[in-house]
Amino acid sequence: YVSSYKGLGAISGALLLGNRSFCQEARIWLRRFGGNLRTLMPYVSSSWSGFRNQLGPELDTSTFTAKQEKIQRIIKGLVSDGSV
Repeated sequence: YVSSYKGLGAISGALLLGNRSFCQEARIWLRRFGGNLRTLMPYVSSSWSGFRNQLGPELDTSTFTAKQEKIQRIIKGLVSDGSV
């Protein structure tokens, strides 16, 4: 359980994680309490925004790609000069 309000600065809501059977049971209770995608969308949007703000540039895929390319260049260099 992660509070979107406290942890991410969202308007309300939470993230609930667990195994498949736990999540299926939680979905049943979500429906019983009147939740669905349409009513949850403002909370989802707010939580996603908070998540992106907390991670900042770490979430940027171009940063990951640049690091991946750098590692590939290093490995190719080591292979070409016989170090590996």
